[in-house]
Amino acid sequence: ANAHALEHADSRLKRDREVVLAAVLQDGNALAFALESVRNDDIFMISAVAKQASVLQYAGERLRSNAEVVLGAIKSDPSVFRFATPSLREDRDFILRALQANVDTYEHIVGYLRSDRVITLMAVKANGL
Repeated sequence: ANAHALEHADSRLKRDREVVLAAVLQDGNALAFALESVRNDDIFMISAVAKQASVLQYAGERLRSNAEVVLGAIKSDPSVFRFATPSLREDRDFILRALQANVDTYEHIVGYLRSDRVITLMAVKANGL
């Protein structure tokens, strides 16, 4: 299966959450072709992100600014930190929570925040260095 199957589907199917989730499980990029109403559906996206963290990139801004949604994705894939809204990516408290969820998030943190003693200390301790 590939992401483009959903691209060429009828709009009725692009808003069918069951069809979209099945496509996303085959290829997370399929979400790019779902209707915006599906991509902005909190319940659907939380479920999709839990199954495939990388789909966070296709979520609406409201969801990408939701700390719980982003943290859920970070647990399985720290690289999705980059899809969080700038306000979250620069929020020190959120970063500390992200490091607790997955210490590998540290390599995706904005440079100036890496000079924060508490953030760096948490990352070092978690890595057992």
